[in-house]
Amino acid sequence: MTKKTFFITILALVIIQFILIYPDKIGICSFIKNSGCVRGFFDSFYRDPLYVLSLSVLFSSVISLFVNSKVFGVWLKFTYIWVILSVIAIFITPDTTGNMIFEMDKEFISIIFSGLYTLISVFLIVTMSIIAHYKPQKRP
Repeated sequence: MTKKTFFITILALVIIQFILIYPDKIGICSFIKNSGCVRGFFDSFYRDPLYVLSLSVLFSSVISLFVNSKVFGVWLKFTYIWVILSVIAIFITPDTTGNMIFEMDKEFISIIFSGLYTLISVFLIVTMSIIAHYKPQKRP
């Protein structure tokens, strides 16, 4: 997958998720008579945490547009693994724990995983770019 293809795919995913989160503000719900026009299995307990995760991937993919293909490949493998682990963690986390002091719900997990992903991703991109820049080139 190329850098531009990946970026466009993530951007489209973020736009679709934005439409699913705010259909009334965009005007989609005006065509449908009931006020809760987007409901079902993919409700706000899954929609919002996955949107936060998608935004962090979008931010990192913008940075990855400016690196060489080797660094992009390493970052892309890391992103695939991290997103799969994050989605699994979000889906197995309960909607609410009932704890008033420290609530570990889906939104909290998505914020933690997204923050960690962004930090590790930027660190990985910068470190791999520095290593690739200062690595001596093999002469033919």
